Amino acid sequence: MTFGSCTKSSNEADPNTRSCIDLASSEICFSRLLLLARHVSPVDGDFSNVGLYTCAAIDSIVGDTSDFPTNGVVTVHLSFPDTGCTDYDQRWKKGPVSITYHDDFNNVGAVAQVLIDEFYTGLSRFRGQINMAHSSSSIYEINFVDCEMYSSTTIAEYAGTSTVIILSGDQTADPSDDVYTYTSDIEGRDFEGTTYSASSSTPIKMRTDCSWNTQGYYSVEPDGRSTRTLNYGEGTCNGQFVISADGQDINVSIP
Repeated sequence: MTFGSCTKSSNEADPNTRSCIDLASSEICFSRLLLLARHVSPVDGDFSNVGLYTCAAIDSIVGDTSDFPTNGVVTVHLSFPDTGCTDYDQRWKKGPVSITYHDDFNNVGAVAQVLIDEFYTGLSRFRGQINMAHSSSSIYEINFVDCEMYSSTTIAEYAGTSTVIILSGDQTADPSDDVYTYTSDIEGRDFEGTTYSASSSTPIKMRTDCSWNTQGYYSVEPDGRSTRTLNYGEGTCNGQFVISADGQDINVSIP
């Protein structure tokens, strides 16, 4: 099994790109969990449509759903099949996800918490805690806590914050038309053990009709190395991005 898999092409010897690759591979999982939390959330306290827009099965719903949220929090336990499935955001997924709701997540001021472990998307495995707050009508604040992309022998760490803005699609129940942008500040450690800081120089665009991010830039600062840029492109949905470092442009593709 491959973790943080990618292909690279360059006419020159590559400088270190591991931090950028692990950042891109990690956030394609962690950032998209907001989409799942939004569309699994009960509407006006009604849990009858929970899970309608995901290929995951509902294992259980824990808590009193009869008068939610008056009677306390409710946790939805989902499971993507052992063979995996392609979800509404075009990503292949496998494994369990638990989402705890303190209120209808469509309401401003509502918070939710997502927990994953032994969760796969693409070719990579993830675990961690993601805390989410619906801060205004189309804005969500995300806190990534102890998030990791990992294999049996090594770990890439990912932690920090994101501000997510829904550009379109929030007026429909169908998630397939959603378009988001987000800005992030991330502290991480890549598979080679190098720590790094990353900040989105321009907003990152995420669409549910595409498996990958399609626009935006990160400035990435690996410890002991020069600052490099991760460029997701200008809108094409192809899983390709460019890392610019030490005067070189390296083309990278991720699954």
